[in-house]
Amino acid sequence: MRSRGFLLTLLAERALGDSFRLVVSWRSADRVDIYCLGFLVFSIAAAGGLRILAEVLKVHGDSQALVRTSAHAIRNLTLNCPENVLLSKQLGIPKLLLLRTSGASEATRIQLLLTLGHITRCDEELQKQFGNDVDYCVPIAKIVKDAPDSEKLSELSVEMLSVVANGRNEEILNMLGESAFISVLLKRQDQFSDNVNLNYQVCKVLRGMAFTRVNRELLRRQGGIGKTIEVMHNFSHEVDVVEQCLCVLSNACYRSVENQECLGKSSGIQETLRAMEIHRDKVQIQDRGCRALRNFADSCEYNIRLEGTAGAVEGLVLAMLSFPESQEVNEQAVAALLNITKHEKNFLVMVEKDVVDIVRKARQNIESEELYKNATRLIDILEVSISGNGDGAITRSLTRGVTRNASGGGSVTITRAKTEQFRERGMTRRISKIRSQSAQRSKKDEPMEPDSSLKSAITHLKRAVKGEQGPPPVPGTNASR
Repeated sequence: MRSRGFLLTLLAERALGDSFRLVVSWRSADRVDIYCLGFLVFSIAAAGGLRILAEVLKVHGDSQALVRTSAHAIRNLTLNCPENVLLSKQLGIPKLLLLRTSGASEATRIQLLLTLGHITRCDEELQKQFGNDVDYCVPIAKIVKDAPDSEKLSELSVEMLSVVANGRNEEILNMLGESAFISVLLKRQDQFSDNVNLNYQVCKVLRGMAFTRVNRELLRRQGGIGKTIEVMHNFSHEVDVVEQCLCVLSNACYRSVENQECLGKSSGIQETLRAMEIHRDKVQIQDRGCRALRNFADSCEYNIRLEGTAGAVEGLVLAMLSFPESQEVNEQAVAALLNITKHEKNFLVMVEKDVVDIVRKARQNIESEELYKNATRLIDILEVSISGNGDGAITRSLTRGVTRNASGGGSVTITRAKTEQFRERGMTRRISKIRSQSAQRSKKDEPMEPDSSLKSAITHLKRAVKGEQGPPPVPGTNASR
């Protein structure tokens, strides 16, 4: 057996090439001093250690001990060394590591995945390759399926699978979904319900898979929505887990009324608001929470009513007040508020909570086209002040109170329906006036200055003709960008 002293002699004499050839020529595992190999690699890292390790993985794939030691050495050589990470990619080491997982023992697979995960986290280009290459996806998915009893192996393989899911390749994601992979992931969560990192990684995978329509449907049918709500409740104080859960639920409800109703009936809205309350000082939770509430109420009448009774208005307003300078939080909060104005009780709660003033400040302080558009629409609904055309003025300012005394001593409740009636009358007069002015100016060949309210007026009038009660819901948006 070759001794460590023999290798030291080669190094001292600068015979590095001979050292490399010597290790590659060791065909029999029982003749290889594994510790000698590790010592050699650390000693000659700067002179081609990764190249020799790549050769070892190619030649000695049948030796579990040698593959394990080589993977460990590669991980150490690439630690905090971007140059070695790049070199390992050029040498094809990631694929070699993945190749050696086939048929390997649990201990060897764990070491291979530890190294593979480390290299992948350090290289964005490699992450994209994993997310768009079936040759990477299939072996990892197989490990996840084949490791039901190993907590560590399940954790590492699911972490690698989250890299695949983050690639957002629809074909690959649908392939995973159609192979009953969502149910496999949910079983892993049941098996290792106390493992924070494993549950976090599973949610990252589900978050990516829920980007496709096919998987959103499968997620509901296989119990993924309810399970994610349960995980968010159980790990309510783990910020990273909560964030991923909110993303899963938000993506799952994207333009899916069935999923939205399923979530609403599974306490998803209450758990979302609870998470936002617990992590009121975490901007990422407020952003994800507002985005989720926006998606939950996208065209779903059940959730629109439920969000109001569950305290969504208060939760959204507090998010805006907690982070008045955050564009993301304020954009999502205003869009969510706009979606739930479709229900009268929510509409009146917003009036009582002075939502108009809060939204107006956000519109003034943050430069965002989306925020400006939705804030203007929301303010326009909540605070109506329409002037007539020479026949006096019709004014209804909802922020001055929900009710007022009438001359007969009764009480007149100003509802959204009443608001729309006043709006339709005023808009008709306003459009007629603007068009008349336009006609007069055109006779004089004078360019007409664009009236910022004209487009809004015409839009509202068209809605009135169609019989709509207020604006359509703001489209939902996937949580991950």
